[in-house]
Amino acid sequence: MALKYLIRENAYYDSVTLMIITREVKKIEGVKEVIVGMGTELNKELAGNLNLLTPELQKITPNDFFISLDSIDDNITKKAFAFVDELLSKKKV
Repeated sequence: MALKYLIRENAYYDSVTLMIITREVKKIEGVKEVIVGMGTELNKELAGNLNLLTPELQKITPNDFFISLDSIDDNITKKAFAFVDELLSKKKV
């Protein structure tokens, strides 16, 4: 299990975009589970239900963007995080 997370404080993205990105990241071979979202109580509860909630993620606020991911190894995690950034940058265009 390679559970990793990324937090960006005060970085807002709309929930529909983040749900679509989550679905796309799940398609990456080697990704076991992922959630991409804002730090709302509902998203933190969902992360907990998926065994993706860390003590650090418990502290984030609804204004904070996060990714929590379980993959087979760190290379897959890096690929997935880069893919999220790619999809987010395309959304801004």
